[in-house]
Parts: sequence; C-alpha cells; structure tokens
Amino acid sequence: MKYFEKQFEVRWADVDPNMHMRQTAYVDYTDQVRIAYFDSMGFSFLKFRKLKIGPVVFKVTSNYRKEVHLSEIITVNCKIDYVSEDFRKFKISHEIFNSMDELSCVVELEGAWLDLVQRKITVPPQEMIEIMKQEQSKSYNKAS
Repeated sequence: MKYFEKQFEVRWADVDPNMHMRQTAYVDYTDQVRIAYFDSMGFSFLKFRKLKIGPVVFKVTSNYRKEVHLSEIITVNCKIDYVSEDFRKFKISHEIFNSMDELSCVVELEGAWLDLVQRKITVPPQEMIEIMKQEQSKSYNKAS
C-alpha cells in the first residue's frame, strides 16, 4: 500500500550557497505535502477553520542522506506513524526522494490538534479519528 505523495521541482529560492537544497526547504515541502494529505482525506484548510481546530507542530527532526540540487524533481511522501490513545497527539514522517529515487531526507514531526478558540490541545472530530486509525495501520515504506 502506498502513502500519499507529491512531486515538486526544486526552485532557485530553495538552494543555499553550497548549491544544494537548503535545510529549511525540506521542511517547507513536507509542510505543503502534509496539508495536501489532510485535504485529500477531506480535511481542507476551510474545514479546519469551520471546525475551529488545526494541526500544531511541537518538534521536527531531519535526517539528511543525499543531496538535492536545483531543478531536480523530488518526491515527498507523508505517513502517520503514531497516534496517542486519546487521538490528541500524533507523529508523522515524511521521506524525500531525489530525482534518482534515492532517499535524500527523512523528516519526522510530533504534533497535536489545537482548539483554535481555547488555544489548547484537543481531541479531533470523530471523522478525523477514524481516518487516523485507518492511515496509521498502513505499512508502506518506500525506503526499505
């Protein structure tokens, strides 16, 4: 089973003075894919606004393996690795592959659902809980 993924062309603005993709660009692409992933499951930005909840990130770690250069086509995937028993917190990982389909970077994050009115961590709606259960049970890893 394959996880959600998107492809991008590395832009000039994504490259650092060492002529490879800058560290923060990796996270920018994973952020974009994660929001598209939620949208693909029926949780668009507008739906989050209507529900008055949203994902919040506590910790991000990156493990760089291969360089990515200007104009390369990269593939970024997204998968739910862990969900707390009460579904308030989660761990999501992203794999970024270069144009030769080599694993270039793994980005892992820990986050939770934020009540946008109370400004506190909250349990997501039942519909999101069901999706998170289903997504967490998948067992695809392109890197292995």
